[in-house]
Amino acid sequence: MTNRAISGKADPAHGERTKAGIARARVRGTEWGAHGKVLAARYKARAEEFAEALRPLIVQIASEVGTARIGATALARELNTRAVPTPSGGGRWHPTTVRRLFERLGPTFVAEIRKAACAKIVRDVSEHVPLDDPIWVRLRP
Repeated sequence: MTNRAISGKADPAHGERTKAGIARARVRGTEWGAHGKVLAARYKARAEEFAEALRPLIVQIASEVGTARIGATALARELNTRAVPTPSGGGRWHPTTVRRLFERLGPTFVAEIRKAACAKIVRDVSEHVPLDDPIWVRLRP
């Protein structure tokens, strides 16, 4: 830090040097914000990879729970119980984090979870209800 910065007296030429530097960069064709765009694309790709890596685990949890509508809170609790790392690599899962994960995986993922959970429900019921029972005839599409 210079004495001028400490004293509060601005360097009058500082603004002029900055403007001149920006003008030279524009002449060279410098793209403003390019690095930010590169980083955003990199972070998005990492988040999508992470979400896809968790897809099988979440489907497994849904099938174990056996409910077609597992909530974000219940899923966050289960991920914390199993010590699954969060996207940032540490910390705890929260319902908002789970909702963002669902958004990243898309609407077909919710259908995939429901299918896995319903399969569990059918397995559980079929253990107690014989397959020739009339209830199965009514449940067929």
